[in-house]
Amino acid sequence: QSREISVSREAMAAIQALAGAAARRILVGMFPAKPASVSAADGARAAAEGRVVVYWRQGCPFCKRLQLRLGRRVGDVVWVDVWADPDASAYVKSVNGGDELVPTVVIAGRPHSNPAPREVLAAL
Repeated sequence: QSREISVSREAMAAIQALAGAAARRILVGMFPAKPASVSAADGARAAAEGRVVVYWRQGCPFCKRLQLRLGRRVGDVVWVDVWADPDASAYVKSVNGGDELVPTVVIAGRPHSNPAPREVLAAL
């Protein structure tokens, strides 16, 4: 047997707000925020030190896929936004035959154009 429960509008609004807040916390955990970017010069220094460097841009689905697949390791990578730094864009074009192909990932000093996320994870 089912019973109908009467809930005030205020109570329903409070329940929906709590559910929305919980859903937002879950989604934030699942989908990391936009990575903090450094300059092209800082990215080049990090690559010279042997760090993994990702040249990316906002709105790129392949960049987002990489970011999501890195999960908790996303902070172990140095991120350089090619739209925020003309020198970063120039570098990416120089290693991709004139195309601004992202993500371009520098692993062990060598650029890789849109590598599989598993390759990037293996390099970390």
